[in-house]
This record gives sequence, structure tokens and C-alpha cells, in this order.
Amino acid sequence: MTLTQLKETIQKFAPLVVIFLLVVLIFYFSFRLLVLYANSGKQVPVNTKEQIKTDPTFGSITAPQIPDGKPSDEYTYILDTLDGTTNFETATSAATVYFVPKETPTFGFLSTIYNMASQFDIDTEQFPHVLDGEIATFDDGVRKLAIDITTYNFAFNRKIDVAEGLFDTSFLPRQDYIEREAQDLLRVLRYPSDLAQGTRSVSYFFYNVEQNQIEPVDTNEGANMVEVDFFRPDLGAYPFVTSSYFNSPHYVLYAINRSTLIPIRAQVAYYDYSPEKVGVYPLRTPDQAWEDLSKGKGLVVSNFNPNKEIRIQKIFLGYYEPDDYQEYIQPVYVFLGEDKFVAYVPAVSENFVAKPKSQ
Repeated sequence: MTLTQLKETIQKFAPLVVIFLLVVLIFYFSFRLLVLYANSGKQVPVNTKEQIKTDPTFGSITAPQIPDGKPSDEYTYILDTLDGTTNFETATSAATVYFVPKETPTFGFLSTIYNMASQFDIDTEQFPHVLDGEIATFDDGVRKLAIDITTYNFAFNRKIDVAEGLFDTSFLPRQDYIEREAQDLLRVLRYPSDLAQGTRSVSYFFYNVEQNQIEPVDTNEGANMVEVDFFRPDLGAYPFVTSSYFNSPHYVLYAINRSTLIPIRAQVAYYDYSPEKVGVYPLRTPDQAWEDLSKGKGLVVSNFNPNKEIRIQKIFLGYYEPDDYQEYIQPVYVFLGEDKFVAYVPAVSENFVAKPKSQ
């Protein structure tokens, strides 16, 4: 074959070769797309492959104590999450447990607690403190302030006397003003840096005179009381959750009297953990936590659902923040459902949860 004939042959078959290669590439990429599509429908367990090295420094620990929690065996549960599984993005095989040191009284606590009492207009000369163990109480018959002299956590309560003219809602303060007032009050009482860095929520209430009851309302319209709740910032990838979930153990509740806000209740129940003294504990899997919830091993902290059948729509991990001193800050599984249903299940593996003394 001469060079001229070879050239003519190549020119003749070149388009066919190009077309053949294109067809092969089309089939190849079509096959890849089909494989990807098929795999996209498969459920892939979250974080189950990566096993975190554990170090259960404290040995067996007590499960979180939630005094007002009700056993979860009163209800039946239906899993109604987006993907129909217990998986969630931040699931993990192990998590850090933080030790909470027990505080002791410091020298000079008297001046601190008397200054705190003066912020609530308590006449401390006429009504000095009464010390019972670690709790100092001021009580003038209308205002009562209890202070833990080891931590300066406090709880304040004022009796509501309508005849005193506490309520005047002819003018409602702006929300930013209400938040600033609450922050300023805590700054002179007890305002840990965590609370300053966390979020706040404002809720409105109506004091029902006839029933002597404080009732929540959806907006400030018709409200004569307002509460500011202070929440701690997330601990790593996980939020803090509280004994009622929707409210915080750190709050101020005011009576609205035009531009004046009168404290009716206030509390800070803050327990600091040691960032150095920690342990890494294996956790129950989300499936195990779901089973524990169904078996009644969870605690229900909120529910406005009149039915006994609860649809669980979201599951995640959070760190439980106790209202009273507990030795550890530890994770819990949080189950959210319709009508403000909230339940917690201890997250630490049962192998490392100490049995109650009664057992």
C-alpha cells in the first residue's frame, strides 16, 4: 500500500473511529450514573465506621437526674424522622463527659450576698440572712432570696399583690430593652461568661388574678409579664438541653409596669465543669436509645399531646444541664415530637452507668 492509499484509508475510516470512541464513552458514563443513582437510595449509617478511642476515667457514673421527668413508658412511639431512621448528622460512638467540681465557700461571701439582696430592694438590716448549711436566705415577707454561698447561684421570688399596682400594660417596652434590663440585673448578681456568649429567648405571660396563675401567651399582645431565658452556648457540636427544654434554669421574670420592669422571679443555677478533668465514654447507638425510649427507660420533660401515641420527628445528642448540682455534665439523646413532646434518654452506654443505690 502506498502512502497515498494509506492516507486515503485513514481519512475514510477516521470519522467511524471517532464515532465509536464517543459511543464507548457515552455507555461508560451512563453506567457510572446508574451506579451512583442506585447507591443514592441506600441508607448509610452515620458515623458507624469511625470508632473513637474511649477513656472512661471516672468508671461507672450516675445517669442524669431529672426530678420532674416522667417515665417514657406511658406512651407508644412512631418513628417519623425525615429518612425514617434514627440516624442523625452528629451521631458518634463516644463522647466527652465533664467533671463538675464541688465548690466551697470563699472568704468574704457575706458582703457579696448582702449586695445581691440589695438589688432586690430587701432591707437587709431589718431582715438579715438566715444560713442553713450552704444556703443563705433573705425574706422580708414579700421578697425571698436564697443564695448558695459556694457558687452564688440564687433563686428569687416576689409575692404578687395586684393591689400594689404591679401591672400597667398601657405601654409595653421593646424586646431589646427587656433583654438589656435582664442582662444588667444578672451582671450585678451572677452572670457567667458562658451565659453572655449564649443565646437568649423572650417569652410573654399573663397573670390571671382570679386563678392566681401565670399563663403563657403567644405574643406580647395581652401580656402583663415577660421572661428572659439565658442559654449556654453549644459544647462542641452539641447543644445544652435543660430540664424543661424550652426554658432555662437561668432567667428573669418581670411584671410589666409601663417602662418599668419589676422582678417577680429570677434564678441562676449554673455549675461549671472542669475542661481538664474529663473522660471519653462509649455511647449507646441511636437505635439502642430508641429502644430504651420505647421500653420506658427515657424521661419525658414536656408534652402537650393529648394522645398516648407520639410521633418522634427529630433525634439528636445534647449535653444535659442540671438545675441542681450533679457530678458530671454528660450527653443525652433528645427525642422531639408533635405538640412540644420532648424526652431524654441517657446516652452513655449502660455498661458505664451506675445502678441506683435502691437497686
